[in-house]
Amino acid sequence: MDDIDVVNNAKAGNTVAAERANLSDVTDADLVTIGFSNVTFLSNALDAAMSGNASFDWAGLLGEEALPYVEDVLADIKAEIAALELEEEYTVMLEAIVEAMAYNAVEYAATLPGLISDIKAANPDALIIIVGMYNPLTDTTINVGGATLDVSEYVDYLVDAVAVYGTAYA
Repeated sequence: MDDIDVVNNAKAGNTVAAERANLSDVTDADLVTIGFSNVTFLSNALDAAMSGNASFDWAGLLGEEALPYVEDVLADIKAEIAALELEEEYTVMLEAIVEAMAYNAVEYAATLPGLISDIKAANPDALIIIVGMYNPLTDTTINVGGATLDVSEYVDYLVDAVAVYGTAYA
């Protein structure tokens, strides 16, 4: 037990690309854990919305054939947000945050197999454990412009979707 070294690359905002940049950290590891965080998804989504960078390449991530489905889902979400009758600035911000969170979650799920392959190539003997996530925003509502938005339902959906994918892949 004296020979245990722990390397923690878990940093706020870390992405699969950042994990790939640190593959040298796993070459001698016996155990590698991969976790994903709703807090990171939310943080990245807020940054994207605040910077006005709310344009996402869904077709590049999922392929052209998935684009109509994504557009339908986003249209439904935008309709729900529009039904809240918020001021325009709040509506735009909420739409950007929800889409950015969804994009971050889907991007993670889509790139997970490649990350695992990269880890296995760097260290074929390592045991890899995928650590799921929870919804830190359970029962969270936001009062915006006189309306109340239940944030937890959007986050629950993302948590469930990513967990199902991660479980199926594992």
